Amino acid sequence: MSSLQWIGVGCVFVGLLCVLGSARGMWRRYVFLNHSVPAEGTVIDIKETVASWGKTREPTVRYTPTVRYQDASGQTHEHRLAATGDQKRFEVGAKVHLLYQANSPENVVDTTTGWQDVTTKLIASLLLVGLGVLLYSSIGTTPKP
Repeated sequence: MSSLQWIGVGCVFVGLLCVLGSARGMWRRYVFLNHSVPAEGTVIDIKETVASWGKTREPTVRYTPTVRYQDASGQTHEHRLAATGDQKRFEVGAKVHLLYQANSPENVVDTTTGWQDVTTKLIASLLLVGLGVLLYSSIGTTPKP
């Protein structure tokens, strides 16, 4: 086997591991979204974080809101949501629609959480598998005259 074919085998192996991880993430997201409890919360704080990528790129600003909400039993919780790059998405005092796990109310997300992140990971994993198959099957085989 040529060295490019070995690279192809490696791409397929790593890609399949990534596909399994992506499928697990999709399953966990499906279970969470279908077995969660809706609640309304209030944004009580927004933490702004600036990440610098060196001199060649503009700094990236991320906004992390903290929300206060009550679970079905009436107990009040405060939780920091996932960071977002959209400043206008959350404002202090704004009402937000949330989903939380009934047996673990601190596991909460806003209802805009969808499938984009896990779907992107799955597509990238499948592309890596495809690249590996392509490298293994077509590279190193030259047509005979």
